Amino acid sequence: MARVKATLRRTVPAAQQNVITFNNIEIFPAARQVKKNGRYIKLSPREYELLLLFAQNPNRVFSRDEILDHLCGQNFFGGRKTVDIYVSRLRARLADESGKPRLIKTVRGTGYIFNFDPE
Repeated sequence: MARVKATLRRTVPAAQQNVITFNNIEIFPAARQVKKNGRYIKLSPREYELLLLFAQNPNRVFSRDEILDHLCGQNFFGGRKTVDIYVSRLRARLADESGKPRLIKTVRGTGYIFNFDPE
């Protein structure tokens, strides 16, 4: 029985093994999918990249410029407010039942932080 269980553990797809979990959100990087409360949610490619950046670096403050470089590259000629729009959309998709965004916090004058242990 132990050998069968060990074999089954080794045959689990990598997408299922490498899951990032925060509260009620599960991120499957290999499949580029996100679940909230057990249901898949649809994110744009940039929203997904932003969520993955935050989830892989919890409790780290990112400036708007750092986020913009990560999402759009250094040759992007748009404004820094583009980041605010992506963060706003991501917050709306991740908000809990009360509508309050709890995971992404604004650090005044600096940027944003992914706080996976909300108050």
